[in-house]
Amino acid sequence: MPTIKVGGALMLAIATIALVVSLARAAESPPSEAQLVEIAIEANPQLRSARYRWDSDQALIKIQTAAAVATLFRSAQFAYSTAILYRDSLVPLARQDLRVALTAYQSGKIDFITLSSVLRRNFDARVSYLQAANQFLAGEVSLEQAIGAPLHQ
Repeated sequence: MPTIKVGGALMLAIATIALVVSLARAAESPPSEAQLVEIAIEANPQLRSARYRWDSDQALIKIQTAAAVATLFRSAQFAYSTAILYRDSLVPLARQDLRVALTAYQSGKIDFITLSSVLRRNFDARVSYLQAANQFLAGEVSLEQAIGAPLHQ
């Protein structure tokens, strides 16, 4: 009959399982499957090391996710504040500036180049508002993806 060479770690695992099975038979109530797994993990240094790495990797993922969520939240909050500033202040001021410039142009106090410049600033303010609103919505979507759930229920 050929002989099979078995590594020390495999022999240790087999011996551990044999010990667990014999302890289970000797006990009044057999240990649960979870208890058997815990005993096997604690008896095997390689499994203990793998479990430690698993636990530390999970902790690192939680920390990284929390940092990403915080960054995404701040970014969305900034975009929201910017959009509100444009909507409530800067766009109405640009609209008012355009009305004043249009009246001044009609009365001959400013030339067409100045009027077109004011019109351009009005359009720029509206475009900036739309960009900030879009950034907020994109940030909201990114935040929902990061947390894995909708923000509005």
